[in-house]
Amino acid sequence: MTTVLNPTGVLDVITSGTGSKKYKELPGWKLEVCVPTVLLNGNVTMTRASVEGWTVHYSNVTFMRPVLVMIRGV
Repeated sequence: MTTVLNPTGVLDVITSGTGSKKYKELPGWKLEVCVPTVLLNGNVTMTRASVEGWTVHYSNVTFMRPVLVMIRGV
């Protein structure tokens, strides 16, 4: 696939909660997550996220501590 889906690579932004989100599989692409570390009131956040196939698992996500779901060609 030679078309660029999104020049930033950001497919989705999760801004709250704990859980899992499944995405439609796109051959030739893979999912990655980015969890920015944010210092709030002197405390480092404990937002966590991981990828398993085309499912993203996340916990302790808030608007101030989002999870960026990225897509990258393989």
